[in-house]
Amino acid sequence: MRDNVPGDPPTAYHPSYEFPVGDDSNSHPTFHTHSDPTPATSHDFPICRLVIQESRFIPHNQRLAVIDGYLEVQFGRDAAPPGVSTPRIRLRDMEVSKLHATLFWDVERREWAIVDMGSKHGTFFGSGQDGKRVRLSPTRVASMPKRVGHLDRLYLGGTTFVVHIHETRLPCVDCSASGQGGEDIIPLFSHHKDDAVITQAQRGRKRGVDGTDKVPRDAKRALASLKQSLLSRPGGFHQWRKLWGIKEEILGRDAVLRVRVDALFDSII
Repeated sequence: MRDNVPGDPPTAYHPSYEFPVGDDSNSHPTFHTHSDPTPATSHDFPICRLVIQESRFIPHNQRLAVIDGYLEVQFGRDAAPPGVSTPRIRLRDMEVSKLHATLFWDVERREWAIVDMGSKHGTFFGSGQDGKRVRLSPTRVASMPKRVGHLDRLYLGGTTFVVHIHETRLPCVDCSASGQGGEDIIPLFSHHKDDAVITQAQRGRKRGVDGTDKVPRDAKRALASLKQSLLSRPGGFHQWRKLWGIKEEILGRDAVLRVRVDALFDSII
């Protein structure tokens, strides 16, 4: 039996809420999914899609999460770690924990279910047209899986999802993409900025520049101003020459940057 723990609905979002910390919990719910979180090749389970009813943290043009082919999707404030293939809906909301909840297909019970992963502010569930919201578990306590059905609602922080489950695996009008390049679809995978490190050469190609390009005027003015300031002081000429002398040490082995700075020095001396 899957009991719900009643609780008060989440209060309105306010910037004074501190970010939840210590989201890890020693008590983890047991739910049954395939060990491989990649898209399932079998189509013997109904599709599940989430339609945004209300959100202060997802762009207005994004209204639909398409989970077709996946057996689970996570919800959290943080992006998934690099290399993780489990889809995650990222909610940059201080009421949402780093890993807040998981919606999954229970292969044993053959039903879609939601489980709170031990969040601070809780996951709330609403059944059908009933306006009552029930909290799945107390603060910092992982919940038991809660079965979700068609048109049930999930409340996570300031975001409300309406669940669409279709046995025929054909989406209805309300949970179909607009067809305009997928602009209304919520991304299920996001990456940290550190994952896509762009090298100096790549940045140069992206901007269409190389070592022979002209030095930006702002940099010229800044260095010329530095030169004028140093030369106006007693002993400033020697300071300027010292700066020139250690240029190679600062630049190291970066040939592209050296060419650009050489051109900069030459243009104002």
